[in-house]
Amino acid sequence: MSTRAHARGRVPSGLKRLLALSARPVVAGGESGLWRWLIPALAIAVLALVGQRAAVAAHAADRAHAVAAEATALASDVVLDRDGPDLRHRAVAFAAAHPDDVDAADLARRLERGNDRLAALRASIAGARAVEDRYAGDASRAAGGARAASLMLIALALGLAVLLLWCVWARRSAARAAKQEQRFRSIVRNSSDLILVVGGRGDVIDCTPVVEKMLGRSVAGVVGSDFAALVHADDESPLTTPGPWRARHADGSWIDVESTCTDLRDDATVGGLVLVIRDVRERNAMEQRLHHAAFHDPLTGLANRALFEDRMRQAVARGRRTGAKLAVLFVDLDDFKTVNDSLGHAAGDELLRLTAARLDTCLRGADTAARLGGDEFALLLEDLEGAEGAVAVAQRVHDALALPFTIAEEEIFVQASVGIALHENGQLDEELMRNADMAMYAAKGAGKGRHELFRPVMHEAAQRRLQLTGDLRRAVRDNEFFVDYQPLIDLSDGTMLGAEALVRWEHPRLGRISPADFIPLAEETGLITQIGTFVLSEACHAARAWHDLQQSDRQAYVSVNLSPRQFRPPGRLVDEVKRITAEAGLDPSYLLLEITESVLLSDRENAAHDLTQLRALGVRVAIDDFGTGYSSLSYLRDFPIDIVKMDRSFVRDLGRGRADDALVRSVLELGQALDMQIVAEGIEEASQLDWLRDLQCGIGQGYYFSQPVSGERLAEIFKQPASRS
Repeated sequence: MSTRAHARGRVPSGLKRLLALSARPVVAGGESGLWRWLIPALAIAVLALVGQRAAVAAHAADRAHAVAAEATALASDVVLDRDGPDLRHRAVAFAAAHPDDVDAADLARRLERGNDRLAALRASIAGARAVEDRYAGDASRAAGGARAASLMLIALALGLAVLLLWCVWARRSAARAAKQEQRFRSIVRNSSDLILVVGGRGDVIDCTPVVEKMLGRSVAGVVGSDFAALVHADDESPLTTPGPWRARHADGSWIDVESTCTDLRDDATVGGLVLVIRDVRERNAMEQRLHHAAFHDPLTGLANRALFEDRMRQAVARGRRTGAKLAVLFVDLDDFKTVNDSLGHAAGDELLRLTAARLDTCLRGADTAARLGGDEFALLLEDLEGAEGAVAVAQRVHDALALPFTIAEEEIFVQASVGIALHENGQLDEELMRNADMAMYAAKGAGKGRHELFRPVMHEAAQRRLQLTGDLRRAVRDNEFFVDYQPLIDLSDGTMLGAEALVRWEHPRLGRISPADFIPLAEETGLITQIGTFVLSEACHAARAWHDLQQSDRQAYVSVNLSPRQFRPPGRLVDEVKRITAEAGLDPSYLLLEITESVLLSDRENAAHDLTQLRALGVRVAIDDFGTGYSSLSYLRDFPIDIVKMDRSFVRDLGRGRADDALVRSVLELGQALDMQIVAEGIEEASQLDWLRDLQCGIGQGYYFSQPVSGERLAEIFKQPASRS
């Protein structure tokens, strides 16, 4: 049985305080103080939970205890109707008011009006004094009991709060776990990898739906089946060996896969071996393509240099162990650049592809064909009986390339220079490659379209070639060149019409170097441009000097050979001719420029533009060595050509066969039809001169009339009639 009363008191701050009074047979102050202390104590606990410092929490706890004590004492005084001063002072202490503002009697009246049960409380308190006396003997003991009870209630409240928070957290955690499990299941179900669980008896107890895409089988068809039936008999079991293996598709084919295995037989939720299987067909195909691209030429599909050298090293090592003979052939297409420039790079690429296919037909199964770059190919021949076998393959290469190629609806004839190097005991693979390369250059230098077997003397020639290249650069720098002239004769009366300028090199140590030796080097190194400018200038000045010496009105012209390099960049040659003829004081009409068909093929549009501008200056143009290489009648039609120089090979065979005579006659008739002059080169015999006169050839040159002579000697010849007619 307990009786409680509530009263409200106002403090100066304007806030109201609620006083709860109890008359149960316990210490009234402890009861009312407990609840007033519990509320701030809970607040303190909350503050501590959110991270308030311990010092702040302790200070707040002390204040809460003090407030609770004052509230308890004040409540007791009011209930027991004690003297006013004590009541007033307690009220002042509790309400934080000034003593003069508190009237004990007025406070008691207000409490009495505010609570009709105050009298009943007082009566109850009187009946409970005996109980109170039990506790009054030891006030501190009662206060300690009240504090302990308060702490118990605080612990209970905090425990309930923690329980509530834990319940909320557990529920949310369960929801998150369920969501994560759902997400995980979705990921597993939609994974591109097949997840398959194999039970203890080797049967499949579960798998993901991707099995339909990977193996063409349904989940129902796989679950319960024997897993071993899916594995190729020659492969290790993926249950014991992770890595690649072959899985049986529903259509009976075998596909490349790889897998890892995790033993979860002790896991009650799984109870088996978990395989994660990945389809690696696309990856393997990509690796194969990358491997093929790394070791094969993308244009022709032949082996590239890296693969060729690797196979050659293996063959050399095998030859050292077993004594087996092998050879390397270098194949270089002659004048391929001319075809490439004339018909375009697409046609040139097609020619390389067709050439590669023909070369492949010349080999046996164990041999290797490779494209080293550009128009260079290499053949590796293994298990040969001797040099005869390598020479036979080289001849098959010539025969295969002799047939015309049809590209862009045009027939193209090509030939190749082939170098052959046999492996000798102790020879390194690098030496084998170098020797084949030197033999190929020897074949090209010997006239192209042929093959040469490497000989040690070729190494010496290569060393001389390297040394000559360095000397050539020095010769350009030190101006070691000079110009000789070979007369051009009117075959009708033997008079000299002009002369062809021919460059010569006087080496300070080696003496005179043949043009056949240094002109190709000059072309390769680009020095031909500087040499060509020198020759053009010398020839123009020499022609101007001849005119001063000639007594007749028929003044001689000078002919100068040009390299295709001199036409690059476009317009350069035209500007150079203007400048040099102006410096020499020579009328451009007395200048004849000789070009080969390669000039017309290299860049048709720019060549035509430059030749047209030269024609506008009065310069005449001649096609040199007509009838060799890639002769085409369209050049004579499309370009401003004035003179055609018939190659010396036609003149050499005159009178020796009907076919040769008919060929020369056809060239002369063509010139007459196109209103072009024909010059016959290489006249060395009187019989040749007679034939050419009978065929009405207008101009000729050759040793029959004069060898190349110096400019000074030629000036004397101009004053005389032709020495032989």
